[in-house]
Amino acid sequence: MKTKKLFLLPALLLAGCSIDSQEKLSILTPTGAPAVVFASFLNDSNFKVIDQPANIIAQMVNENVDIAVLPTNVGVQQIVKGLKYKIASTITFGNLFICSTGLDEDGVMGDDDYIVSFQENAVPDKIYKSVYDVAVDYYAANAQEAAKCLKLKRDVVNSKDVDYVLMAEPAVSKQESIGTDFSIYANLQEQYQTKYDNQQIFQASIFVRDSLSHELVDSYLGRIKSYVSSLKANPSLLENAKQLDQNAETTLGIDIAATVAAIKKDNAIGIGYEVAYEHKSEIDTFLKIFGMTETNEEIYYK
Repeated sequence: MKTKKLFLLPALLLAGCSIDSQEKLSILTPTGAPAVVFASFLNDSNFKVIDQPANIIAQMVNENVDIAVLPTNVGVQQIVKGLKYKIASTITFGNLFICSTGLDEDGVMGDDDYIVSFQENAVPDKIYKSVYDVAVDYYAANAQEAAKCLKLKRDVVNSKDVDYVLMAEPAVSKQESIGTDFSIYANLQEQYQTKYDNQQIFQASIFVRDSLSHELVDSYLGRIKSYVSSLKANPSLLENAKQLDQNAETTLGIDIAATVAAIKKDNAIGIGYEVAYEHKSEIDTFLKIFGMTETNEEIYYK
């Protein structure tokens, strides 16, 4: 692996510089925080953002995609089932926060409070349940509905007063920007680290097709790693995404201004880049909250 191919200048990345004189790899990622990491690929015709991870899995089954991003647990489950991919790196490490509407008189979340969450039994819910034993009263249809409950301080379906809402960045920063009255009750990433001996949440990861050349994969992974580093150092670089795609916010499924604000808040959106096989034990800890067993080293890209 040649270092010169791994670390491209941020200016080139933001200009949408592709990897020349090599085969172009196809990339699929879900919207939201994972898509932010791939903003420099917005003008690459082989890059696609998809709303539903299930649609990404369908493409992986037929080996129609080279680089795919999935919740870590989902991707590993698919490999165990026989998909010919390996987990290469993790790029998001949690962006979940419990927000207080201010209606709870004692200010301590408990069973007597009305709590709203979203994505029942999916990643946000599993992470919440791994550190809290306080029952959720209402599951919003999606993160957007959860944000509406926070803004109105009311369950929009049952008209119940709401005390606490589980939210994900950049939606939290978006609510701050529009003046919604709330406060952060808990940072779920910190609560997870406290419970699991300072380990991180290995939330969404990059999976690569087995048969690809290492040189080509490494060049792409290097570009992604370099862009993440640049973005964390200078979040405003994300604003240049609109130069690559005038519909960047719709494509990525984010509010760019809110995302920039979230990254500026000590990287509240939780983007990063870690080589997966170097963090096998932390990935195993994360997978346990989904009832999964220890991973085999053979599933890791090395």
